[in-house]
Amino acid sequence: MKGLSFPEEKLTGIYLPYWTYDADSISYYSGERGIDKSSSQTYSVLENGKNVTKIREVKYTDWNNASGVIFHRFDDVLIPAGKTIPDKFNELIKPWKLDKLSPFKEDYMIGFRAEKYSIGVQDGFESAKYRMRSKIRELIKKDIGGDKQKIHSIKSSYDKIAFKHILLPLWMSSYKYKKKVYRFVVNGVTGELQGNRPWSWVKLLLFFLGIGAVIALIIIFKSHS
Repeated sequence: MKGLSFPEEKLTGIYLPYWTYDADSISYYSGERGIDKSSSQTYSVLENGKNVTKIREVKYTDWNNASGVIFHRFDDVLIPAGKTIPDKFNELIKPWKLDKLSPFKEDYMIGFRAEKYSIGVQDGFESAKYRMRSKIRELIKKDIGGDKQKIHSIKSSYDKIAFKHILLPLWMSSYKYKKKVYRFVVNGVTGELQGNRPWSWVKLLLFFLGIGAVIALIIIFKSHS
């Protein structure tokens, strides 16, 4: 992993930097709406030396032009601001429960390290717009309706853009087995676990036991707090 290095076989707590973006979007689109239909068709076949006329149902899609405008408010679109963990892990360890965010306190840093952000706010917003476009396409298809949809063009603009720089807790560990390094990450809020699996089942068992102990301590701490 780029950014920070971690000792093998040790569970390390780290705060990862993220950007969150809010924005109002307006999207003009053009496309087509498809309605599935069927019609009866006659055809001839040779049966017992004679031509026999039969009827079959033929399915087809009737396409018509469609256009419109979509308004949508995006709230807390989460984008990594660092490169410590691969993008695939960032997606797999969600959700983060961003509604539970708290103002920064130095006490939260005890026992944790923090990665500095390496992706700027503007570059982060470009990544956020990429994710927003996926949602916008989904909304456009719903707005077009019908049985099938085609989208030919989308023109989107964004207003009332706001962002936050936040830190989210993660537990990390790695093992080396047969000269290959296997890494694990654990969502520090939900306990969601993702990573590569080594074929040393003893080490894997010890790793899970260690994670279970950490999560248990977190739960006990929160209950007393």
